[in-house]
Order: sequence, then C-alpha cells, then structure tokens
Amino acid sequence: MTFLSKEARQLEGARYFGVDLAKRETQLAVLDADGVQISQKRFATERGQFLALAGELREGDTVADPTAPLIPGTDLVFDPTRPTETDWERILSQHTERLLLRYQKRAASRSNSAPRPDLA
Repeated sequence: MTFLSKEARQLEGARYFGVDLAKRETQLAVLDADGVQISQKRFATERGQFLALAGELREGDTVADPTAPLIPGTDLVFDPTRPTETDWERILSQHTERLLLRYQKRAASRSNSAPRPDLA
C-alpha cells in the first residue's frame, strides 16, 4: 500500500510538501516546482503514518513552511537505526527534564502536606 497519491509519486523533479500538523490529524499537500498543488491528504497524526510518508520521500523532496526557510524532507526523519549524537542528547535531555519536573512536583506536594509526627 502506498501513502502518497499516484500523481504525487509520478511527479518528476522537485516535490514540495506543505504540512499542517495538529494533535489528532495532519494535512499534507504536495506541490510541484511551480507551487501548483498536485494532491492533498488528511491522516491521523500517528507514528506509523509518518513512517509510511518517510518511506516514500526521495532525494530533493522539501517540506515547505511559509514562515521558515525550506527544509529538506529527509532532515525531518529521525532514523533510530542511525542516530546521531545530537539525537541521543536531545532524547536524554527531554527525559531528564521530565524526571526532574516529576521529582520537583513530588517534593513540593510533600512539603505542602500536613506535618508528620516525630517518631524518634
């Protein structure tokens, strides 16, 4: 099964992807080099859907964001079989931040609770 439409797959030359990412649903538009929309697709914002899209990206594909410079589509795909040090640092940093926040919340809730009797 293919993710992109037949027209988008058969498009020769540069392909530009416009992505409207939301929590539950993502919309994807495929444009040609002249900015003409070739196809669009709405899909669930799920890992499997993005992996299917990533599997159909090819060299030269670009994700177009009107507020940012053009980004090669292949730069947006994290390949866990070939992580870079930066990827692992980011993952570790995010996990550490979550653990610290959880610890701080737990410590704050304990300090706000009723005083405990001294059992010594």
